[in-house]
Amino acid sequence: MNAATNTNTNSNSHTRTQTQKQPALAAMSGAPQARLGNSNQPRKQHSAPQPDPALAAAGSQVINPRFRFEKLEVWQLARKLTTAIHGAVGTSRDPGLSWLSSQLLRAASDIADHIAEGSIRHDDLEFAESLDQAQAAASRLGSSLQIAADLGLIAEAQADEMVGAALALTAKMGAFRRFLAGEAQRNPQ
Repeated sequence: MNAATNTNTNSNSHTRTQTQKQPALAAMSGAPQARLGNSNQPRKQHSAPQPDPALAAAGSQVINPRFRFEKLEVWQLARKLTTAIHGAVGTSRDPGLSWLSSQLLRAASDIADHIAEGSIRHDDLEFAESLDQAQAAASRLGSSLQIAADLGLIAEAQADEMVGAALALTAKMGAFRRFLAGEAQRNPQ
């Protein structure tokens, strides 16, 4: 296969991947909010949030979770958003904007990573602090998405959709953070 054929294949693959990911990303921002747990129970006894059916249909549900964070809806949404960002910028042919592609991927993966790190913390307050860091990464992602649209790295409509998904994720993380902070006050360790 020559280089021109390879480029066309990648371009077609990218277009097909973007088209397939659009409905899943749209479902992320409008997904129903799962219950975060019963506030009368200690943190370690919380039942895991039920996976969003839209995520399951999109292939994001973790079937056999190995880590606690894999059960968390906010982590699943962050993972899906990171995958969507990669699909949008992963095949960019503009070497002058590779720094921005890297920034977008770092910011998106930082959201999931902070959630994962927080899930192993010793108490709910420490987990809440990790969620603060994840929310800051989501804000950084929103800013980078807008810059990426301004510079033509991704389409403005696609950037707007991803910013909406990041905002929805930030709201869910905020609700989870408030829940954890309340738990820490009710059950000091």
